[in-house]
Amino acid sequence: MLKEFGISQAQLAAIETEEGKEKLVIMSMKRKLDEEYDKWRKELEKKEKELQQIELTKEQKREKFEKEKADVFPWLKLKTKLTLSN
Repeated sequence: MLKEFGISQAQLAAIETEEGKEKLVIMSMKRKLDEEYDKWRKELEKKEKELQQIELTKEQKREKFEKEKADVFPWLKLKTKLTLSN
């Protein structure tokens, strides 16, 4: 279990007091858990950005489809220029 948190038997044996050993274990566990949490958070943020991009693309495609659906006869539209005079 100690190897999972980056603690070797040699490190633990080098410390003479139980309090020192306990402190080493706690600090190593905290460091490892912080690293794992940061890694998980970054992955989550990356996935959220990907989902946002997918949603944006989906929305753009839906809008394009709706526009094309409403414009059944695009060739029938008249192109005019309006000029406003003061």
